[in-house]
Amino acid sequence: MTSSRTLRIRNSAIEKNRPMITMLDLLDENIMLMDSLHKLKPDGLLAPHDVRLLKSAFESQYTAMFKFVMALKSRAAAQ
Repeated sequence: MTSSRTLRIRNSAIEKNRPMITMLDLLDENIMLMDSLHKLKPDGLLAPHDVRLLKSAFESQYTAMFKFVMALKSRAAAQ
């Protein structure tokens, strides 16, 4: 989460990056939910279907964040 805090600070300085801050907040929330899910398991292990769902959710979040960054770079290059 330290890395996401660093990213949040950097993105807070630029108003057009506000959507990225929202995405980082959601990512942190999902990390905390995953941690809670781990703690609920008696052996601390997630079932394979849980892992697949979490992996898919995180991949979707990272893809959205990457697309946002690429759109910002593309817009900056066009100016």
